[in-house]
Amino acid sequence: MRLDPSMRTVVVFSPKARKLTVVLAAIFFAAAWTVFRPSPSKADSAGDNATPNPHWQADGCASCHKMVNDKPQAITAAAIDRTCLKCHDGEHASAEIHPIARPLDVNRYTLPPQWPLVEGRLSCVTCHDIRSACKALSDTPPQDPMFLRNRENVDLNNAANHDFCQYCHTSSAKRFNPHLVLDSNQQVIENRCLFCHEKVPDHNSMNRSGNSQLRFPQIVLCKSCHPNHKEILKGGHLDVKVKDDFAAYMRAREIVGLLGEPSVALLTQLKAQHARPTHMYLEPDGGVMCATCHNPHPEGLFPIGSALYYRAMHVQDGRPISPVHEQSFCRNCHRM
Repeated sequence: MRLDPSMRTVVVFSPKARKLTVVLAAIFFAAAWTVFRPSPSKADSAGDNATPNPHWQADGCASCHKMVNDKPQAITAAAIDRTCLKCHDGEHASAEIHPIARPLDVNRYTLPPQWPLVEGRLSCVTCHDIRSACKALSDTPPQDPMFLRNRENVDLNNAANHDFCQYCHTSSAKRFNPHLVLDSNQQVIENRCLFCHEKVPDHNSMNRSGNSQLRFPQIVLCKSCHPNHKEILKGGHLDVKVKDDFAAYMRAREIVGLLGEPSVALLTQLKAQHARPTHMYLEPDGGVMCATCHNPHPEGLFPIGSALYYRAMHVQDGRPISPVHEQSFCRNCHRM
């Protein structure tokens, strides 16, 4: 399956402008590689929570593979991206600069032979030959730190000669934003809904269905476009398990709003009911997810007052702005 070509706008450049665009893109990629490339040391240096680098290490197999009788077992195609993102989240290890988990539009991009897709979608292994990093070396080889495919034809130290992106990107186009699902007449562009969802959601719904039918796990979808998301909380919010009393407080905030404090009587009642937030959605096990804080949908998509409208993004000058950036938002969960 691939995206409808109408979902993206093609920009046609003159040959001179196209050459300039390629050079600028190459400079950007080279600069980004300098920032995000793996450290040549035994550990990545992505932050305070950096984890040991298992690549090129003889004893690193168990970091990614299930081990049986000291032998690494194969990782299924469906689990590859989640395995990589377990570390490469921008906090524990360097983040990737390219989105994943999206279909490849074969009308606009080429794919070199032997570059694999996963169920027709881009994956970490599409560009990275991860198995080459299973070689036991004393250190990360400087000539191949990112184990890129067709690495022998790429000079990452020379932006003018850098052509890695052009293996697939043979045309120029504006960036596609799947959050902008309403046209100028506030009508739903259903094809854009299908970028993340298997089926177009009911836009008249007032409550969550509990089954958003995402094409990939939410963390994979969100991180594929937002790899450098920064957290105020050390260690991040994702997968943090919310206790019952905390969940009751979150529900109380949904009821009373952010201006006042929930009463003791209300909190006591909600705790007794084991109440959970209905707008700030949690995983069934109480884990915090991206959608707990961020509503990926714009204002106008779901009815005002519905759980799906809560903290919807405001679109200004074609740019979706999340209310999570407002300082008072933390009061949804935290006493301040």
